[in-house]
Amino acid sequence: METCNDHNHCIKYAIKKTEELCENKKIKFTDLRKNILKLVWESHVPIGAYDLLDKLKVIDIKAKPITIYRILDFFLENRIVHKLESQNKYIGCSHPGEMHNCYFLICNKCNKVEEACNENILKAIYEKFEKKHFIVEHINLEIFGTCVNCSVC
Repeated sequence: METCNDHNHCIKYAIKKTEELCENKKIKFTDLRKNILKLVWESHVPIGAYDLLDKLKVIDIKAKPITIYRILDFFLENRIVHKLESQNKYIGCSHPGEMHNCYFLICNKCNKVEEACNENILKAIYEKFEKKHFIVEHINLEIFGTCVNCSVC
C-alpha cells in the first residue's frame, strides 16, 4: 500500500529530516528520541504507545510510559509523526516538519497506512466550514478500505 517498500530507507530519511529539523530549531534529538522514531518507522503499520514501550524495553529496561508519551508529544508538536485518532496509534510523517493536512488511507486487512495529500480535497473542506463560520483547528481524515496488495489476494 505504501509508496516506500524499503523500510530502512524510510527510517534513514525520517531520521535525517528530523535531525535537520531539530538542528534548525535548536532542539535536542536525543538517542532515545531517535530510537523511538526508528520504532515508529519499523513498518507502515500504526503503532500504539504501549507497543512502543514494549519494544523500547528491549533496548532500555527502565523505560516508562510517561517517557513514550512525552516523546510522542514532542514528535506531534514538531510534525514528525501523525496520530491516527480512530486507532489511538501513531505513524511516521512522510514529510516531517512541514505544515500540512493530509489524509490517511488505512487498509482494513493488512493495517498498512499511506499518507496522502491533495490540496483540492482539503480546500473543499476548508471552504465548506468557512461558509458555516466554523474555525478549523485540525483535520484528521482517515479513509478505510482495502489496499491494492490485499485486494488481489
